[in-house]
Amino acid sequence: MMKVRRRDSVFGPASWRASRVEDNMLKHMMDGHCLRLEGTLDESLSRRDIQGMLASARQAVGPGVLKLDLAAVQTANSMGIRNWLTAQRQVPGPVCYVRMPTWLVDQCNMIEEFVAGEVQVESLFAPFYCVQTREIIQRLLTVGVDVPLLTDYASFDYPVVSVGGQEFEPDFDCTEHFSFLRLVASRMRSSA
Repeated sequence: MMKVRRRDSVFGPASWRASRVEDNMLKHMMDGHCLRLEGTLDESLSRRDIQGMLASARQAVGPGVLKLDLAAVQTANSMGIRNWLTAQRQVPGPVCYVRMPTWLVDQCNMIEEFVAGEVQVESLFAPFYCVQTREIIQRLLTVGVDVPLLTDYASFDYPVVSVGGQEFEPDFDCTEHFSFLRLVASRMRSSA
């Protein structure tokens, strides 16, 4: 059985809170206007728990943009994603994903609901591969700076990057990896 710690006020600026008391807790912390999450998003975390966490964060931010940092969420399964999407719809207001892990980028490309409504994207991770060392790294890309806001990524190619003297080439297809950004491009251009 899942136990949730409830609190009447919003969480403090540097305190991690567990959303469930088990081996794989989803921890969360407010950092200014950003809700940082860490752990696993799966069926053991109910829609109600996620909704409560998002509502508390929304209350702390007010009418401004609530930033969601899921970089430290290692995995998510279909039930966790379903519960997240259902809960996110129930908590109105603008949301901006920051430091999106690759698994979430993949989900956004399959499930358009992730970026529906007032959702924006600030930054995302992308995999890069070094032919010489066979190393794969995740590189953080800022939308609008490293990745242009386009309505079609068919003719966009991300350049090779140099890290520590090694050349890393994109280990993804730009058309597929950035496809979901076309859905938010017009909203993000108008708010910039």
